[in-house]
Amino acid sequence: MTKKKIGEILIEQGLITAEQLDLALKIQHQGDKGLLGVILLDLKLVSPEDLMRCLEIQKKSEVTYARMRCSRPPGS
Repeated sequence: MTKKKIGEILIEQGLITAEQLDLALKIQHQGDKGLLGVILLDLKLVSPEDLMRCLEIQKKSEVTYARMRCSRPPGS
């Protein structure tokens, strides 16, 4: 299990489509190089509140993943 990407979480939450994510990623890779969340906000595809909620979900999944790694028995 790895940390979920913010785009995956936004799609799972029904806030953007895969096509909208692809558009934002293309903009990011074409030179913007900004954070994906900021690009999505600039495109008005998500609200600041929805983005923050999804970032919290991402952070919780990251903490859960870290705990799982720390709780593995030695040698596994």
